[in-house]
Amino acid sequence: MKKIILALCLIPVLSFSQDLSKKDKKKILTYATEMCGCVNELMAELHPKTIEVVMLIAEKGQEAAMTDINTMLTAMDSEEVQEFLESFKMMEDASFLERIENCDGSSELPPFLKSQIENGEGEAHDFLMEYLDEDESCEVMKALYDIGTADSKE
Repeated sequence: MKKIILALCLIPVLSFSQDLSKKDKKKILTYATEMCGCVNELMAELHPKTIEVVMLIAEKGQEAAMTDINTMLTAMDSEEVQEFLESFKMMEDASFLERIENCDGSSELPPFLKSQIENGEGEAHDFLMEYLDEDESCEVMKALYDIGTADSKE
């Protein structure tokens, strides 16, 4: 009887304190690395200043970044402005957005990790955000994530 009571008391504790194992962390790192690489490949198809603008918007917010963006545009010749604007049109195109979505390999993650990442809470999400913050190759992915998160809060 004592074993049953002890087991019933431990179940809630064990289920709530689900620390990430090394195996879980490795799965998240693999997921993040592949996703960042995929996003970087897609962004490389765009005008180089497009990435600068994404980074500015993530850092300062859209309104505050507009001054810098206007300065950037005035420094470009008309041909470069056209190429730059074409990149933003391309980013808004459904096929490009679908390709970005296809970079998300979270379906390969175990359900509890996928759920935490998609819901933006929990240890899996926190670990992913730390990695995106620290890994230089993920700075564009992190900026896009931050912009999306800021947009969803408004």
